Amino acid sequence: MSNETKIIVTIAEDGTISAETEGITGEVCIGELENLLQDIAEIESIKKTDDYYRESNITPTIKNENKITRK
Repeated sequence: MSNETKIIVTIAEDGTISAETEGITGEVCIGELENLLQDIAEIESIKKTDDYYRESNITPTIKNENKITRK
């Protein structure tokens, strides 16, 4: 089992941004998304997955190390 965590951000043609986490469970996932997106987007809605309701598996981060991978 991998300990890798990811935040996947998708920007649609209409400019809509969606983001999801992989490998991050519990309420901390929302905080991680907010930290990443705070300067570039306002969160309008949140769709919680089953992972949100599981016990948190990481310590929240404070620093913002943006690593962008283009597909």
